Amino acid sequence: GLQVIDITNPASPQIVGSVVTPSYATGVAVSGAYAYVADWFSGLQVIDITNPASPQIVGSVDTSGFARGVAISSTHAYVADGSSGLQVIDITNPASPRIVGNVDTYDANDVAVSRAYAYVADRSSGLQVIDVTNPASPQIVGSLDTDYANDVAVSGAYAYVANGSSGLQVIDITNPASPQIVGS
Repeated sequence: GLQVIDITNPASPQIVGSVVTPSYATGVAVSGAYAYVADWFSGLQVIDITNPASPQIVGSVDTSGFARGVAISSTHAYVADGSSGLQVIDITNPASPRIVGNVDTYDANDVAVSRAYAYVADRSSGLQVIDVTNPASPQIVGSLDTDYANDVAVSGAYAYVANGSSGLQVIDITNPASPQIVGS
């Protein structure tokens, strides 16, 4: 499940609260008073963390795949959902999240969102760049074969992909339709 850890003293982190989720917590993103947990077989769990000592599940949505990673941008959660691809979830009402869009990818393992794009670490299909301007109709606009993309993070004009036995790949995403490896 989810553990809330006080890192006020980084040399001595302390667990202050926890909540058991229905399946296996595999990813987490925090926005405001909520933690959003990708929970393997049971999809997205929305957890109120207003009281860190007593976090409470307040909403959920079954994504039908294997929820592995999650990112939040504004009023939407983006769930990397295994062979079900990327699921776009409206979280305007945390108690009642609902899937509003999806795009099929090979094996979505992790996701990062920056501006109008979701960047999906899609295992053996590499990095998938998805335009999420219209959350109801996300579209793949670019991709890059990176061998085996496990995780992804985005900062500025670069995506950083943990790429299995190939290590870290640094990818220039200035042109989302044509991402390019610039370092590894």
